[in-house]
Amino acid sequence: MKMRRIITLVSCIFIIGIAVGYLCVEWMYEPWIPMTQDIIATQTRTTYDFRDTDAYTNLAEEDKMRLVAIHHDFILLWGALDKYAYDHNGLLPDSLEGLVPDYLHNLPKDPFVDQSNLSAGENEGKQSTKEVLSYRYRPGSHGNRAWIISSVGLPDFPYQSANGHGLYIIRGIWESGMNPLWKKPKTLYTKR
Repeated sequence: MKMRRIITLVSCIFIIGIAVGYLCVEWMYEPWIPMTQDIIATQTRTTYDFRDTDAYTNLAEEDKMRLVAIHHDFILLWGALDKYAYDHNGLLPDSLEGLVPDYLHNLPKDPFVDQSNLSAGENEGKQSTKEVLSYRYRPGSHGNRAWIISSVGLPDFPYQSANGHGLYIIRGIWESGMNPLWKKPKTLYTKR
């Protein structure tokens, strides 16, 4: 009889401990759950689309077609660069020509490149005519999957954001035109 009471008492304490533990956890997180759900419900996530802007509406039809072609080329180049980096341990090619023929059949041409915007300075450092006619490409730090691809056309067009300038796409973190491989995090507090 005594043994039965001890087992019952231990079982009750165990069950009470689980219940108290559950209530403590529930109490700790319960106040945050409705609050975060309210915040999420009230925030409407909007994505920027350059086709919804007045600047796009005011473009000539030829420029609209060029802009859509650039948008598709940027997506194509993004995928090719990611695949290249995946196959080469995170390294990127020195130029976009490094993607041909393994990742692209040929380089897409920037539809805005013509004789009027091909200056002598624009051609410096280019190895071939294909590279001159293609998009501008700048890889990030060595071993960092970061890059910038840009077009010479519409330098004031808000492609990436409402206050963005020009046709470009960026991968990675860039600060003042630099892509650091590693950045020391800011210290929020110091030990005493």
